[in-house]
Amino acid sequence: MIHMASPARARDKAGQSRGDLLSVSFEQLVEMRAPALASCSPEVKSRAGVLSSISFCNLPSTSQSTPASFRSITSVLMLRTNVVLSLVLLLSALFVSVHAVNEAKELQELQELYEVQLAEEVEEATVDVDVGKTVVEIVQARGYAIETHQVTTSDRYVLTMYRLPKTYAESQSGATAAANKPAVHLQHGLLDSSFTFVSNFRNQSLAFVLADAGYDVWLGNNRGTTWSREHLDYTTDDDAFWEFTWEDMGLYDLPAFVNHILDTTGRSTVSYVGHSEGTTQAFVGFSKNQAVAKKVDYFGALAPVAWTGHATAELFVALAKLKVDEIFLNLGFASFLPHSDLLTLLLSDIVCTNVEALCNSAIGLIAGPSDNLNATRIPVYLSQTPAGTSVKNMGHYAQGIRDNTFRSYDYGCSCLRILGINLCSSLICKNKSKYGSFDPPDYPVGKMVYPRTGFYIGATDTFATSTDIAQIRSGLPSGTVVYEQTIAAFSHLDFTWAANANTLVAVFGTVTSFSVNILVDAMLLPATFALLTPVEAEWRFLLVTGGRCVVSAVLAWGFKLLPRSFTLGEALLVAHGVGLCVYDLMLSTLSRLSDYDVIDLSPNVLHSWLLFNAERADYVLALQVGMVGSLLVCMTLIPLLRWYGAPSPTVIASPLPLPASLGFFMIAAAVVGGVVYPWSCFLLQTWNPFAWLLSFLIESPSRLTLMGYWVACLVVLVPAFAWIVDRFALRNIVARKLFHLLIVLMLGPAFFVDSPMLSLSYGVALSVFCLVECVRALALPPFGRSIAQFMRSFIDHREAGRVILTHSYLLLGCALPLWLAPSSNAPSPLVANAGILALGIGDAMGAAVGSSIGKHKIFGSKTMEGSLAVFVSMIVASLAFHDYHTRAVIDGEYGQMVLLTCGVLLTSVLEAATAQIDNLVLPLFFYTMCNLVICHRL
Repeated sequence: MIHMASPARARDKAGQSRGDLLSVSFEQLVEMRAPALASCSPEVKSRAGVLSSISFCNLPSTSQSTPASFRSITSVLMLRTNVVLSLVLLLSALFVSVHAVNEAKELQELQELYEVQLAEEVEEATVDVDVGKTVVEIVQARGYAIETHQVTTSDRYVLTMYRLPKTYAESQSGATAAANKPAVHLQHGLLDSSFTFVSNFRNQSLAFVLADAGYDVWLGNNRGTTWSREHLDYTTDDDAFWEFTWEDMGLYDLPAFVNHILDTTGRSTVSYVGHSEGTTQAFVGFSKNQAVAKKVDYFGALAPVAWTGHATAELFVALAKLKVDEIFLNLGFASFLPHSDLLTLLLSDIVCTNVEALCNSAIGLIAGPSDNLNATRIPVYLSQTPAGTSVKNMGHYAQGIRDNTFRSYDYGCSCLRILGINLCSSLICKNKSKYGSFDPPDYPVGKMVYPRTGFYIGATDTFATSTDIAQIRSGLPSGTVVYEQTIAAFSHLDFTWAANANTLVAVFGTVTSFSVNILVDAMLLPATFALLTPVEAEWRFLLVTGGRCVVSAVLAWGFKLLPRSFTLGEALLVAHGVGLCVYDLMLSTLSRLSDYDVIDLSPNVLHSWLLFNAERADYVLALQVGMVGSLLVCMTLIPLLRWYGAPSPTVIASPLPLPASLGFFMIAAAVVGGVVYPWSCFLLQTWNPFAWLLSFLIESPSRLTLMGYWVACLVVLVPAFAWIVDRFALRNIVARKLFHLLIVLMLGPAFFVDSPMLSLSYGVALSVFCLVECVRALALPPFGRSIAQFMRSFIDHREAGRVILTHSYLLLGCALPLWLAPSSNAPSPLVANAGILALGIGDAMGAAVGSSIGKHKIFGSKTMEGSLAVFVSMIVASLAFHDYHTRAVIDGEYGQMVLLTCGVLLTSVLEAATAQIDNLVLPLFFYTMCNLVICHRL
């Protein structure tokens, strides 16, 4: 059961390899016991079969001629195992089974009593046909195509990956797999293997469900498990082979898996779903290897494990508290529970097939109680589980349970401490020689870029407890966790073994697909409502479903064209904003075509729904066309971005070659000249949109004054802020908030001067931001690289894709309240400036105060001091923008003041608690609060 690694007994005189009894193959045992089979009666052989005959038919005594190497291995194993068993009674059942094979004298005494009875039991027991099948065999038995891939890590381990490239239908028909399938990598847990993802039936196993959903499914096997037990320099008999923990799996196995998938498929990103240990190595890999983190577009964490100080799994906790891992290492053990045919025989074919309840209870000790476990499949699960790992890896988890830490392996440090000074050397303090410190380093979970992450939590999980998961969540960067699902009565192993896992665990189910939205919105619902409603109402319904279809298309294409650039929350907000803007512009165009009698549009279509009874102002149409046009330019430049752009904003791309630069300008000119310009002429009813813009600017002298003021602010303040950041070495978060201050200084006064000018300017600025971002991402000469260098000092972990969007979100967050204000001609100052108040003042003050003097944490890295600064600054600024407070003091009416205070308080709490992009969420929330204040009537 345990691989022995004692240097003193590495080889016996016969030159046989050392190894524990359970690592000896079943075929070797058959060969060793062959002489004893002759004494078995033919009846017993025919009834009990070879399996029972080997174990119970006249086993030789210790004095008989057993091979010398076998006696040597057995004696050492018995001596060392007895010491361990005296300390850990919980392992006695497994070791008794092993010793029963070797203690021949005792078995001879029991043989006559049990020989016939056991033979009958073996004959009567019904063994599942899937017991003992490998991954390849069980996948093929389910009717799917499967490929085997060998992956070599940078530290020379040879790992096995399996690939399911086709759906069931494609596999059965022999058709070629569909092109451009999204790739997903499934990674197993501790003492498990890739078998866990295919061990249930076709409609239950995660690998099959994802394959049929259109994914290119890859199954990884960590080092030391059943199908990854090769190394270019060592064998499994060498101590050096087993010198690994989950840290090495994250540093070496994970990058090797991900890079192999991307190299094979030609894709730029892959989704990753890890279970238990598979999540641990992901937290390690993503925090230490940012290149790998940026290649993963979604991380599904099933039963996430990092900190384990609050684990209550009885067996794991008992082993950890008793420091059994240290005992094993001191005794020379290296491998832990490797897969063996004999263990499969004992657990699957005999024990669990006949006594299901016993196995179910044993699993409950490890993973927690479960009513969801597919009990009839337990023999199948245990035929390939445990799959083995190293004792050192088990010890690493035990250290986390004992010390409540998530850090590198602790080798220990025995030093003499005198007057507060540690007197030791690297010879007696391995931590010092390994890490340069007396204690192993903690993992910087919260300081790096992570993929969009979903947490899937079992409410009764005793290994990945809610308390430990909360510690993981609080340590991750804000906005990382985009989805979280807690499943009642789910234990640690239910995520892969439960019969109902396929219906309860919504991996990749957080966003409905575009095709499903189109089917439901554009076909099924309208067809149903057509039978129930008159024609006019049906047209209204079609208009709404048309808008939903446009939003769904924007969401689907956004994720596809710009992977890793959006969290789920911001993607939904941006998709709805862009989709509704495009749809409104389409309806405006249809209405204008109807007015010109170009098309014959029934009045029931638009006007009966009151869509266009209120005429759009020309500057609103110009604003919409300009923004949609800039997005069209950016979309057409995405092929260039994929070919020449940098993989992330932290990397500055090489200057765009001349042919590609010419292509840039030709594409932009084609979109502007072929789409945007004629569209603008049509909607604005002019032959020259630029002439219309000039007339708009000179219509009021204040507009030219505003433009001069904005230019002065940009020329003076932007270089000044860059100098301040460099001179005072400001933290990134504080440096970013300087631009919030710039927004306040530039745009706050503009509302009171000319709100239509401000509204149009927001759109122009956002359009320019989009085009400048294309110049930066592609390093378009002569300014592209200079812009990239300037922007690089202001980016943070949220910029995980190819493009930088945070500064655009800042401007968009300020603009949305003004655009959405109920009265575009004379909106309330408080409502229209809700974005400036929330971002330019509240968010900026909270970041500055919280990062400087904040000490009392409340939500993750957010502090009580920072939230208090948000509240105070926003309430003061809101009073300045809202004139009701003067009348309230005079008339003694304080209802709106109370509502405003409550709204600011809720916004402050949201700023601290939200995991989404605050530049979008805060303005929209505070805008809603301000509308409630204005609508209040005493």
